Amino acid sequence: MERLTSYDENKGLLVNEEERLLSSKGFIDKLEMYKIMRHLAEKVKEYEDLEEQKRLKIFPCTVGDTVYVLTKCEDILPQIDRTFINSDREPQSEAEYHCPYEYDCPFKDKDFKDCESYKKRTAVFEDTVNQISIFKDDDVHIFTENCATLGMFGKDIFPTKEAAGLRLLVDAEHDDQDAKKHDQEQEEC
Repeated sequence: MERLTSYDENKGLLVNEEERLLSSKGFIDKLEMYKIMRHLAEKVKEYEDLEEQKRLKIFPCTVGDTVYVLTKCEDILPQIDRTFINSDREPQSEAEYHCPYEYDCPFKDKDFKDCESYKKRTAVFEDTVNQISIFKDDDVHIFTENCATLGMFGKDIFPTKEAAGLRLLVDAEHDDQDAKKHDQEQEEC
């Protein structure tokens, strides 16, 4: 599809064909104005038709973007240590797998013991988008290099660390409320 718009050297918006037509003539009559408006309307209609046919989708990110993933440590895909790959690009017998976040673990602090004790805990991990898919239900799923998640933008994939952190807090508060409600129900029994 041919581009309808572009930017000039000063970042001003240009309507490609129409802008050239206007600048070449210096003035414009009603018939020419009608042709320009008709052309613009046809372009807008093309996009609207594609959208109605569910063939136009605006993605919240693109492949290669940095995103922030809300996931459990057990859903982090182990990476092979590339220093143990032989010349045939096959893992050698002493090849080891490791967590890609071992040097940037959100749980590593002065009380950190070992990874196993954190496997079921959820945290925010920075990752890179490597695939975007649209499923039958028209849901967009985003897949990342290191985290195995459902990939729903705004649910477990976020554009900023702050947005992911806020969701983590909201989810934790919701889990606390559910636990308190469950405890009260148990006491009543």
